[in-house]
Amino acid sequence: MYNINTIKTLQKKLNNTINTKYEDIIEVSNVLYEVMNEYYEDKYIKQDIEAQKGICKISKEVTNKLYESLVKLSKKVEIGNKPNRDVEEFKGLFSQIDEIYDKFFAMSARRDLEQFAFYMEISKKKKVWAKTMSTMRTCFFYGSKIVNEKSFKLLRISCMPGLGKSYFGNLLVANAIGNDPNLPVLRITYSEDLVEITTKQTKAIIDSAAFRRVFPRYANIKEGDIFKLSRTDSFVMCDCEDESQYYGVTRDGQLTGKRAMLVVIDDLLKGESEANNVGLHQQLLDRYDSDWSSRADGDEQQTVLLGTMWADTDMLNRLL
Repeated sequence: MYNINTIKTLQKKLNNTINTKYEDIIEVSNVLYEVMNEYYEDKYIKQDIEAQKGICKISKEVTNKLYESLVKLSKKVEIGNKPNRDVEEFKGLFSQIDEIYDKFFAMSARRDLEQFAFYMEISKKKKVWAKTMSTMRTCFFYGSKIVNEKSFKLLRISCMPGLGKSYFGNLLVANAIGNDPNLPVLRITYSEDLVEITTKQTKAIIDSAAFRRVFPRYANIKEGDIFKLSRTDSFVMCDCEDESQYYGVTRDGQLTGKRAMLVVIDDLLKGESEANNVGLHQQLLDRYDSDWSSRADGDEQQTVLLGTMWADTDMLNRLL
């Protein structure tokens, strides 16, 4: 098996080739990717989250280096000019580097939630995070901790409407399940409509081609077959060992028999009419203490609370 020293040696070699021939960049980066992928898939590394995070970090560094090469090459390929041998050659080199760039980008997204968010939008015209990531970056940093550090038990996020907090919740759930297909998840919100919307959006992320590139064990699974059970408020991954996994419920919904290691509480309050309702705020906090906080055995539950805090009696301000 390859070790991390081999990977760092190849990364250094790649860094030294960035300003040389593009053919050398392609050759070295392809070898580096194969070595890193084999290392990541080793049975011991699969149990070592810190080692996986290290590979994702190197992948991100390589992605940035390859992007520099793509920018340089794009300047050499002038769209609209008459075809000539040099331009066609540069187009071919651009295509090859772009392909390996995509592979490293996808690998970097496995345990880096910010990279995952950007990669999920790589082929989309509407790129939400290009506009809001500067504001939401801290949320993604701590979101990665929820996914990667089981000792990190509580994340509270309060932000203004329109920044993408529910989309963030969808991405966090998808990434967490991609890393652990047996992870039981509970998503709580204020209405049935939101339950169905967030469940549908999360399933769309998981069933996408981009998700399959980030988590290549699903690469050969057809669209729709990635779930062995799929309903409007729940789903179970095709490789999950259990027959129940993700549930979406309203704040008034029944939780009997629903276990979860990850609980995502998203938008509990319905707009301005409930923003200053002290009695309701206390009821929701009591519900958390009596029910929502005890979905896992022992002290294994992680909780993510998302919303906009309008009053100091809001659970976002009181949950510790």
